[in-house]
Amino acid sequence: MISGKLIEGIISIDEISLTPNLDILSNSIPWVLCGEKSEHEHFSSVCIDDEEATYFIVKKLIETGKKKIALINHDTKLSYAKKRQLGFERALSEGNINPNNIVYVKAHSFHDGAEALAEICSKPSMPDAIIAASDILAVGAMHQAKKMGINIPEELSIIGFDNIPIAKMLSPQLSTIHQPTEKIGEIALKILDDKINFPEKPSQAVILEWQFMERGTN
Repeated sequence: MISGKLIEGIISIDEISLTPNLDILSNSIPWVLCGEKSEHEHFSSVCIDDEEATYFIVKKLIETGKKKIALINHDTKLSYAKKRQLGFERALSEGNINPNNIVYVKAHSFHDGAEALAEICSKPSMPDAIIAASDILAVGAMHQAKKMGINIPEELSIIGFDNIPIAKMLSPQLSTIHQPTEKIGEIALKILDDKINFPEKPSQAVILEWQFMERGTN
């Protein structure tokens, strides 16, 4: 129960799941969003700068000669997905490249990544690089690429997000954006605890550093 105050505080990984309760939450319950920046001033958030991270990756790919870059992204109703697409499109625009290859997926699964890769490669213009919204999607895309006889990274570069342990177990190892997930969780819990004990404290938007883990897929 939310409206009855049986919940003292909430940590959420996305804003969409709480949309029906935003008015209640903004007035009564401390809430912290992990992994994306809240667009509501009443709520605190802890995340990386998703737009800049994606912008950096695309610029790097362009500098290495890539010109047909695709994005496997989540629903842009999610703040982080929207920001990643903005970074993607901004970098391509600066490089005078048309951002016409964006595939949206509804989940984070291996199967979704494989299906997205197949859809992208079915188009007339084969990409030479793909950015995936998560490492799991990237792993699925890698599997499908190999199944189709596409060599990574010689014919297709693939870059993920998150830097989960499996990224280093693949062959080739997956290049990815590292998010400090443990630190994000620790800070979110500290903010929530402070807000529960000191309700008058203002909301916070904490942006943490990300790191590009350059490995064997680009």
